[in-house]
Order: sequence, then structure tokens, then C-alpha cells
Amino acid sequence: MSNSDLYRRLRGGDQAARKQLYEQLYVSFRILARHRIADWDNAEEVVQAAMVKVTSKLDQLSEAERFSAWAHTILKHEIVDYYRTAQSRRNRETELDDSSMRQSQGPDDGALKVKLKECLKKLNAVFGKHARILNLRYQGYSTGEICRRMSLTPNNLYVMLNRARAMLKNCLESGEIRS
Repeated sequence: MSNSDLYRRLRGGDQAARKQLYEQLYVSFRILARHRIADWDNAEEVVQAAMVKVTSKLDQLSEAERFSAWAHTILKHEIVDYYRTAQSRRNRETELDDSSMRQSQGPDDGALKVKLKECLKKLNAVFGKHARILNLRYQGYSTGEICRRMSLTPNNLYVMLNRARAMLKNCLESGEIRS
């Protein structure tokens, strides 16, 4: 049975059609993602993200004939986002490597690194979610990717990121984590 037929049955309230549609869609998503993304773990993550988007936006589609194309377009956008995030991460790593090669390590750099590690450990112990957000941002993940991974809205992410930076700054200055 085609995805469009299953979608029509799903819109009519048939829950068995929902399960069958998701299974068919998941299989075709995995095949397409596996051809586009070499690393299987990352391909699977992209497939899961696309399935979540399809599920959350299922009621927005009015024409059943376009269901398969619509769903696969969502997957293609997730694949593009994956490569953009990966490229951003590589660029950031290159910038960090280049800047560290140009800078000589001053006498206080070692002490600052030790203090920063201590503060990050304290932040993680008290506000683990904030520390994870800082870590994901440092690794180069996009706002959308962090929001998806952490189940946050962009506004909530920005608030938590700002608070985490402020707590980290305070810890570097005073040695304490305060909210």
C-alpha cells in the first residue's frame, strides 16, 4: 500500500495505518540517509529527527497525494542541516587550531585553564543542563540542533546559555557558582 493511501487512512482515524505508514517511512528514510551520510550513527540520528518532524507536522498536510514527497523533503532538509552543522564544527575546530598555533602560551594561561576546568566541573555538578548547553555550543552545534537535542525552544536556549556564561564568568572571578 502506498504512503498516500496509508496517510488517507490515517487521516480517517485508522491507527493501524499510522503504524504501517511510520514503518514504511522509516525504512525508506534509513535507506536514503544511509546513502547520503557515511557514518551510520549520524545517519540514524538524522532519520530520527526527520521522523519527529514528520510526526509533529502531520496535521499540517492537506493533500494525501503529496505526503511522500513532503516527508522526504523534510528528511532532505535534515540531511542538509547535518552537513551544515558538521561543516560549522570543522570550521570552528580549524579556527581554534590556527589561533592556538599563533598564540604563545603566557605564564597565566596554564592557571586560567585549570581554573576554567574547575569552574566547568562545578557548573556541571550544580547545573548539568547549563553545562551541557555550553559544551554543545562549544562543539559547534547550531541553535536548532541544540534545541532538538535538549528539547528546548530557541528562546529558552538563549536564556540558559546566557545564564551559564554568567555563572561561568562569576566562578572564574570568585570561585563560586551562583544562579
